[in-house]
Amino acid sequence: MLGVEELFHLADAHSKSLKVHNLAVDEAVQAIKVAKNDRLPSIEAGLSFSYIGDGWMSDRDFSNGMKADMPHFGNNFAFKATQAVYTGGAVSTGIEMSELQKEMAETELDNDRQNVRFMLVGHYLDLFQLHNQRRVYEKNIEQTRLLIEEIRSAFEQGAALQSDITRYELQLKNLELGLTNVNNRIRILNRQMVTTIGLDIQTKFCRTPPCFLPVSTNGASCTGRTHAPKLR
Repeated sequence: MLGVEELFHLADAHSKSLKVHNLAVDEAVQAIKVAKNDRLPSIEAGLSFSYIGDGWMSDRDFSNGMKADMPHFGNNFAFKATQAVYTGGAVSTGIEMSELQKEMAETELDNDRQNVRFMLVGHYLDLFQLHNQRRVYEKNIEQTRLLIEEIRSAFEQGAALQSDITRYELQLKNLELGLTNVNNRIRILNRQMVTTIGLDIQTKFCRTPPCFLPVSTNGASCTGRTHAPKLR
């Protein structure tokens, strides 16, 4: 059983669009850290080693060759430190721009979160209404079938016309078509909601929202308290 607040928490954790905006906020935070690093001194250090073998000298025709001893090992060490003294406000401006980008990313995240929540609440209320419509259709279908049986009995006794039976059979077909449309809308909304909040695709609403039951419950009834939908 899930209430509206639980739906919101699940949407915050599993909504793909919210994950994208959360990632944008994280990137903006990292961009601020990088921009602030420009205020820090830059330090560079380098260390290298080398080895040189003995030399060998000879005439142009490679005769009279002789070995020449040379130092074998060498090394080099370099250290460089720089500090930006004046940048014309470029560093401060870069930091301010990064902070503004972070604020924009947070605003977009909040807007998207509200849109997702409004969508969930809208689907939530639509499903509640559709479940009520389905119960009405099912009740009317049941009553129409009983009425058709009564008219058929009256027709056999000569107290009703064939057109009466046809009229109510047509009414029954319209009711069954309406029930099919309602069931299709319930399935579509149910799929959209469970996908948004990260539940298993086979999860379905009970007849009395807000309650989820897996398909394997075989029509088990909802039990426990329910929560009225509310917005903050």
